[in-house]
Parts: sequence; structure tokens; C-alpha cells
Amino acid sequence: MPKRISEEIINLIERLYRDNVSYTEIAKTAGVSIGTVYSYTKIRERGFKSSSDYREYLARERGFKSLSEYQEHLARERGFKSLSEYQEHLARERGFKSSSDYREYLARERGFKSLSEYQEHLARERMNLPKNKKLSKLLKKKLKELGKNQSWLGEQIDVSRQMVSFYVAGKSIPNEVSLIKILTALKIDSHTLEDLLE
Repeated sequence: MPKRISEEIINLIERLYRDNVSYTEIAKTAGVSIGTVYSYTKIRERGFKSSSDYREYLARERGFKSLSEYQEHLARERGFKSLSEYQEHLARERGFKSSSDYREYLARERGFKSLSEYQEHLARERMNLPKNKKLSKLLKKKLKELGKNQSWLGEQIDVSRQMVSFYVAGKSIPNEVSLIKILTALKIDSHTLEDLLE
């Protein structure tokens, strides 16, 4: 969610929504964005935990493997070489020197002291996701069984040891290419992350 929102504010949003108050009025009354109001009402009504889960679902519905693949497609459709080039363009359009300056600004807007504090917060949230917990447990188990360490796995899949530590801690999920390399290196017979974690 865009901000750290108290239970009191969430309850207020839900109550006003039940009373058929408009999104605009709910946002003004609760002091949050319209997107936040939508996240706590319509998106949850549809059975999604968050707006990012909903966007991921929509990307798959449109035939893409992931939200990031869909975003890359949209950036290219708009005439940009990549999503990062498009994000740089948007940041400059909004008056920022770079996309990192814009992300720093957004982190402070969301109540964090810095972008790194916000990223740590998001990483902690990801670590609590069931999929991340299962993958973390599996990676630790397989590394131990093989008598290997994270540096070894990093070399096998051609990513940094730090990235491997994010996978092992559950702070991040590998992309499809890295996942296939992990499965091969750890001698795991599976084709997708979903199959792997069942």
C-alpha cells in the first residue's frame, strides 16, 4: 500500500465505502489517495490482498507471464527501449532529475526516512509471503543437502551472492531464467515456481 495506514483509517475507509461515499470524498476524509481507497475496497472485494496482486493478475489475464513483462511491453509500445528508460522519462516529466530521485521522494511521501528504509520495509513484507517462505526453506534445505553455500549457488546461476542471499532469505523471488538455473544447480525436478512450491 502507498502509506503506512492505521487500522483506524482502514476502518474509516471501509465504513465510508459501505455508506456509498464517493472515492474522492473518502480519500479527502481519510487523508489518503484514491488508489489507496480503491485498494482497500474494490480490490479486496474481488479477493486480492493488494493492488500489486491485482495488477499481477491483470497482466497474466492479458497473456503476460508477469507484471514486469507487461510493463516492459507497455514501455516499448510507448516508444521507449525499456521500462527503465520510460521510468526515467516519467520522473523528468514530473520535475525530478532521475527515477531514483523520484523513488526517494515517494518513499518519504509514504512515511519513510529514505528509499533504503522503504525498500527494507518491502523486503520484510515479501519475506512473510507464503511463496517466499516456502522457497526460502527449500533453498536452505537443498544447499545443506548438497553441502554447498550461497556463493557457490551464485556462481552456478550467474548472479551475485547478495542476490542469492535475497532468494534464500525470502526477500526476493528469482525471475524465470534464474529459477531454471537454480533448479538445475540444486538438482530439483520442476518446471515452474508454482510446481516447485506445491
